[in-house]
Amino acid sequence: MKARTGVLLALLVTALLLIGNREDVASVLGLLQRKLGATVAGEPTITHPSQPAVVAVDAGTQPATVADATSQAAIEGNRAVPAAAPAKAARKFQLSAAEARTAMLARWRDQDCAAARRQSAPETLRRREQSEWRWLPPERAAAERQAVAQATARLSADCPAPIADKAELQRRGEQTQAMLAAAQAAGDLYARLELSSGGRNPPADLAAQARALMYDAVLSGDPEAIARLWRLEFLARRGRHVNIVEQSVDYHLWPLVACDLGLDCGPGSRALDRACFDPGSGCGYPSLDALVRDRSPPWQYALTEQRRRQIVERIRSGQIAGMFDPPSPQPPPGGRP
Repeated sequence: MKARTGVLLALLVTALLLIGNREDVASVLGLLQRKLGATVAGEPTITHPSQPAVVAVDAGTQPATVADATSQAAIEGNRAVPAAAPAKAARKFQLSAAEARTAMLARWRDQDCAAARRQSAPETLRRREQSEWRWLPPERAAAERQAVAQATARLSADCPAPIADKAELQRRGEQTQAMLAAAQAAGDLYARLELSSGGRNPPADLAAQARALMYDAVLSGDPEAIARLWRLEFLARRGRHVNIVEQSVDYHLWPLVACDLGLDCGPGSRALDRACFDPGSGCGYPSLDALVRDRSPPWQYALTEQRRRQIVERIRSGQIAGMFDPPSPQPPPGGRP
């Protein structure tokens, strides 16, 4: 079979050379090289997904070369690879900007599916029953249970079955990390927002990296990116004193800012459904703002609302210079250094 393919290749290349079509020759050689390489290894040829039109993809980025999974299913959430598929050696491939964004949207979808599975687990429901719902009036508790079930159903719609095999679960985890690294190397903003903290040995410029990414997110004007700045803000504060006002602002601050800038935060929205899953949060509210207002002490909501208005006003007016810079050091009491 390989000999016959080689003969056909030689004839085709010769014909193309005679008519002077070098581009077609290069294309055929590349195609057959991949085909023969896959045949020799006993593996299928890898095909990359087409590049769909994607909104708000970072411009000016180059494709990145990373270790990849083995098919288009890896780009789209790894849902089509059978659980019993044997592990294969990592390969190198390139992600375009559009493919990187597709990979990140699939990653977010998988995270929603995982959150919905955790929320529907019996132990999670028992915990909420004991710590939240049993203190409510019966009709309010029933409404909360129903709202949680509805949010779970929305977020788990069309989710794949959970993986039971431990080896396959580990392989998928490694695949997911490879896809994240690929998207980051391709320059995708959503991927870059998942900045690694470095664990016990964080880089010396971690806070500076986090601040730079926060500016990138705000400048993009993308509400989805802005909604995820709460973690970067935490990293940007590492190594410096945090005042009581900063500590007291509700952790929903950046999602609320994103709501003001166009993110859907109304009934049935992803933002509201995910907030419903947070420990201590309620469900069934008409908006994220209504949830935070009802669940926060008045003084905390007032601080959060004040900070929210300041941020939104600066973003809308374009006055964001220095917005995330660390505060200047204050002189010690008495004015002496």
